[in-house]
Amino acid sequence: MNRRPGFTLIELMIVIAVLGVATASFFTPLRSLTPDLASNGDEIQRQEQLTSAFAVLKKAFAESSGLTVRDGDEIVLVGGPCSSIRREANGNVLIVRKGDAAFRLELLGGMVFGPFQAVDGKTAWCKIQSTDARFPMFWRCGR
Repeated sequence: MNRRPGFTLIELMIVIAVLGVATASFFTPLRSLTPDLASNGDEIQRQEQLTSAFAVLKKAFAESSGLTVRDGDEIVLVGGPCSSIRREANGNVLIVRKGDAAFRLELLGGMVFGPFQAVDGKTAWCKIQSTDARFPMFWRCGR
């Protein structure tokens, strides 16, 4: 009996079954993460905003050569493109000024910056508080 090249129906069914099991095992962990992402969406947004605020402040300080703190609510930066960092709405909003433009960061759900305090002419710090944590942050001018 001559055999034609190709796959038999049994071989094809076995391959499809193996692919089905592999696919199901891949998507099972993703299904368990979906409810976590939905319930932790606000927390994820808060963390993203805090990370963005840190990145903006780090860059503003790195490009400056000195600073002055006014009334605990504003840091005036010297020698860089950013001119000031101001906290508003009891620390729930940060406004970073660069030339004529202003970058506004609104922090969600109980995140509070400040008040700012000067350590010396190049370093400032403030307390950052969330609903479940409180920690100090220090920023130093890079130039």
